[in-house]
Amino acid sequence: MKYTLKGLLCLFGVILFSVGFPLAINAQSGGMLYQFEKQQQLDLKESNVHYLTELQDDITYLDHRLFRFNVNDFNQMKYDNVLKLPLFDSAEDILTCVKIRTEERSERNYTWFGDAEGYGESNIILTVSGGFLAGRIHYNGEVFTIRSVGGDLYALIKVDPSSLPQDEPDKDYEEMKSKKATPSKNKMEDMDFFYRSKTSDGNNYTAEDSPEAGNCKIRLMIAYTDDIGSSYSGILATLQNEVDTYNQINANSTVDHRVEVAVIVETNYDEAANYSLVDKVADFSGTSDGNMDEIHNLRNLYDADMCGLVFKTGQGCGRADAIGATSSTAFQVSRYNCFYKYTLQHEMGHLLNARHDHFVDNGGLAYNHGYTHPATSGNNPFRTLMAYSNACTGTGITCPRVDHISDYQVNYNGDPTGVSNYAHNERIIDNNWDATIAAFQSYEVNKSIWLTDIIENQEEATVTGSTSITTEVAHPITYQSGSEGTYTAGTSITLKAGFRAAKGSHFRAYLDNCTNNFFAPGDDDVASANAAGDNGNLSFGDRLKLEGTNINVYPNPSSGEFTLAYTVLADESPVNISLYDVKGQVVEQILNQTNHHKGAFTIAYNGKKLSKGLYYCRMVTNDKVVVKSITITE
Repeated sequence: MKYTLKGLLCLFGVILFSVGFPLAINAQSGGMLYQFEKQQQLDLKESNVHYLTELQDDITYLDHRLFRFNVNDFNQMKYDNVLKLPLFDSAEDILTCVKIRTEERSERNYTWFGDAEGYGESNIILTVSGGFLAGRIHYNGEVFTIRSVGGDLYALIKVDPSSLPQDEPDKDYEEMKSKKATPSKNKMEDMDFFYRSKTSDGNNYTAEDSPEAGNCKIRLMIAYTDDIGSSYSGILATLQNEVDTYNQINANSTVDHRVEVAVIVETNYDEAANYSLVDKVADFSGTSDGNMDEIHNLRNLYDADMCGLVFKTGQGCGRADAIGATSSTAFQVSRYNCFYKYTLQHEMGHLLNARHDHFVDNGGLAYNHGYTHPATSGNNPFRTLMAYSNACTGTGITCPRVDHISDYQVNYNGDPTGVSNYAHNERIIDNNWDATIAAFQSYEVNKSIWLTDIIENQEEATVTGSTSITTEVAHPITYQSGSEGTYTAGTSITLKAGFRAAKGSHFRAYLDNCTNNFFAPGDDDVASANAAGDNGNLSFGDRLKLEGTNINVYPNPSSGEFTLAYTVLADESPVNISLYDVKGQVVEQILNQTNHHKGAFTIAYNGKKLSKGLYYCRMVTNDKVVVKSITITE
């Protein structure tokens, strides 16, 4: 039997995030996330009215309520196992949400995942990023979204995705299948990272500079137009929420891979002059046509495997450059309000070679198609992410799109979400395409920052080096107030003169190996803008070098006997070290609140009794947590 990752994570979240994490001790239980304000009693600013009007004028809009919310208040509530969300005005409209897990990218960039109690299949995703909250609430056939309307004021909006057009117009879909999306544009050759033959200092690449295959996650660039930037508040949180939604869809459907943000950037683009989807894809993917050409250097700097453009107005909901992407066609565009029907995730599915349901597309392989639950049954009809509604509407039945990839081994409300060898998108994605796309922009072993960049308000940029990251004096990097950033490397991070994270930004550098599990990343050797000098102004006149890790495991893989080598950075620090299996169950408590002086320590561990497989060693010291994986081979 095949278990969904969501099911395993439900157990995983209870053990690790609710009981095991010290920060959960002081959390409230079952807290009300917000209370509605009476709009007529609010002193709305001009900016509040502007952002709210944009949301109300959307064709999907049904109703809304306003509330005030300070994202800092969520720092404790995010550890709650239960949150209560008022939906409208009566006591019966309070939704009780039970946590599946919390994912923390940093202390101010995190996501709470949950289910609606008593409603079967549901989807509650609350995201904090860039100083704002964004949310997606799907339950009982209804769709709500949480959006900022400026400052600490938010709108809970009820929307109707059925009012939106289909994802791609039929003509566009036929062109996608033939991979003729942009015949008139100058596009990159099908290539990988090696198209750059020189390092930033002009020397030839060496083996140590070359990329490393086999990334943990597919890295994603999201560019949003200046029309989006001027129309909507808190866009960084909204876009991270879409990434979180894609990962949850995969978790629901046993799809193996996850995606992470490489870079989110605003780009200047004339939407009105390029109304069609084919124009938008061509302008986004073209390298020298004068439209958004800067995004290609950013893609390579931040190692983005797939690229998406979010626009405000135009034809259709979205389009991918091709079904089954190469490096040069791994581009897609999606309309902002079509987020409500999972269009961004749908177009990413096309890049991974997933196709529509057989009713509208009988091409391709027999099995790489979406699934429509039999429309004739009338019993909880639905369609998976890649399926269209035609099979249902033709018989007078409504089939809402649900947060699943087609997979006959996984059920939705008791019914299978696919058919073996007929509607099984999960198979094509896991067996063929996720590893291919993850290798488009593989991690460099020793990553050098070779391009000057300014990360503006409501933008994000992350850098990963398998071994090291080094900024260059000749290429200053600046994180402006309201931006997000993370540097992650296995051994060292060197920030030279010219690197600056301004007050109000949130930059974090930490040492950690690549992991694709749901533990929060380790906090060892952290430098973050909100905790370093001048009340959050992080600027280096010379350089900061972070090196060493708090815990290491060797040999790894191991036949059973291995050594834990760890560093304690403060005197009289209590240390906990626990060993977990892949389901999140504690195998052994190796150290339990054992006081240490500052220094380096080792423990020889005899794991001969362990079964073959993957384990996680988790160390907690004061407020720092670090997790390392260990593979037992026999």
